[in-house]
Amino acid sequence: MAGSTVKIHRSRALSFKKISFLYLVFIVFYFFSTSGDYIKQYESMHKTQVMLNGILQSQLQDIECKNLEDIAIKNKTLDFINQIEQAKIQLRDVIGSTITLDEKLKETKFSKKFIENGNYDNLKSEMIAYAEMFPDQQKQSLLTVFGLSNQTKNPLFINIPNGFMGNIFNNYQTIALKNTLNFFSTKALVKNETVKKSVEKIKRDPFLQSLKSVYYIGEEVLFSLNSNNGSLPKLHVNEQNIDLKESKENTYTAKWLPSKPGYYSIIASNEGNEQFQQIEVKSLDLKFLENIQEVVCNMNEPFTLTPYLGKELKIKDLSFLSKEAVVEIEGNHLKITPIVEGRFNLLVKLGKQTIENLSLFSKINTAPIIQLKDKYNQLTELANAYALTSNNKIWQVAAFNMVIINPNGTKQSFHSNNRFLNGDMLAAQKSMPEGSGIVFEQIKLLFNDGIKTTNGRPIYIQK
Repeated sequence: MAGSTVKIHRSRALSFKKISFLYLVFIVFYFFSTSGDYIKQYESMHKTQVMLNGILQSQLQDIECKNLEDIAIKNKTLDFINQIEQAKIQLRDVIGSTITLDEKLKETKFSKKFIENGNYDNLKSEMIAYAEMFPDQQKQSLLTVFGLSNQTKNPLFINIPNGFMGNIFNNYQTIALKNTLNFFSTKALVKNETVKKSVEKIKRDPFLQSLKSVYYIGEEVLFSLNSNNGSLPKLHVNEQNIDLKESKENTYTAKWLPSKPGYYSIIASNEGNEQFQQIEVKSLDLKFLENIQEVVCNMNEPFTLTPYLGKELKIKDLSFLSKEAVVEIEGNHLKITPIVEGRFNLLVKLGKQTIENLSLFSKINTAPIIQLKDKYNQLTELANAYALTSNNKIWQVAAFNMVIINPNGTKQSFHSNNRFLNGDMLAAQKSMPEGSGIVFEQIKLLFNDGIKTTNGRPIYIQK
């Protein structure tokens, strides 16, 4: 009987390979010519998951927690959900809603940018911190579904098309919400007697109060513990004993200054009962919304710097020191007035820790002074400003930029090719909220010969 092997002639095999290659080319061309919407994997399902997450979040917010552990888990979950929501906003900013939407869905720029900017590292830290709130087995399960188990890189974030990222973020939110709700549901099924004993135990436990989830190097951690049975509680940070002082009856306080970044386990104990909480300590890499290299510093003239801080810190948590300049905090930015000519330093400290030592240079400004005029060519204040003019008549304003710095740190930039404020500038100026700053800068002046040019002094105004 003949063998069952099918022999294909060499020329026919080459023909098969050619046809296969042409099919591959066809598929590639089809991919690039079709809409990117298919990447979203069923638009209706995407909307359904968003709706589901909204329902789950509403259920979680309605849960009334009675003890510190449950409150911490609930708050951590909601914080995690909100951080992912911010990532989704960043994604929408990249994709946009223009006619190029389809092509942007197929690009991988967002995932790459998300990793390069450190946003993924921040999100990864939040995922780990969230998982740390639960027992080991549950923690490992969470890390696996988050894509972090035994992975140096999360496969969900490597060269993923923009259109998939919304699904990934929605899935993260669903995982966290369902996990926390199941955790609370399981606790509710415990027998009444066990619940009663647990409540009695919690009443005897010391409570860790007012702890944040994130601190920065140089920031002092303040502990406050209550001991209802009158005995002295114990406090350990990564097994290091922290001395407690009684501030009032049955209330004990302590201070601790972290020396390096990382995760720290906080354990408060009282007669065999323990309460656990984890905090993260980060290094503060201070950045400013302004480009320091482009900041113009003139002696006896104020300029502004706006620190970019995370949600855990406010500008008033920092101290700004300089022997050669007057530094004031106004809203969310600094008003700095150099009082010497030449180099001057600005020291930035968080608690006792120096986090930045800026070196700036001031000069005596010999440029023409710029003034505001109204519609009737009279000197005026910002509210009625209509045009810019030089105090030296041989120089005329030919162009300028206007920058509005909102109280939340965001900026609006405008440009005029003449001395007048255009319609967009006037509208933005009228609607700017209280506490905003406005800067007229890069003011180009034209000499009366129509050839020579120079720059005018910037104008800084606080509303």
